Amino acid sequence: TVPYEFGSLPRLSRLILTENKLRSITAIVHCTALKELNLQGNLLQLKDLAPLSALPNLSRLHISKNPAAGDEKHGTASQARAAV
Repeated sequence: TVPYEFGSLPRLSRLILTENKLRSITAIVHCTALKELNLQGNLLQLKDLAPLSALPNLSRLHISKNPAAGDEKHGTASQARAAV
């Protein structure tokens, strides 16, 4: 789980959370300035990506090596948004 302290970083624009065994990213909904988010190598399911819809500036999303990525090597922000 992403620590709730991330909610106090509204101007954060790039976040790398690779290989952390994350199952939830709910706390990032207040990081509305995020442009790039790297979540590679976690345990995120498609339903766990719902908070991404609250990130209007997100243009780069990396979700490979997660159950949500399926067989694809690279996930994109548009794919994740279409799924949530």
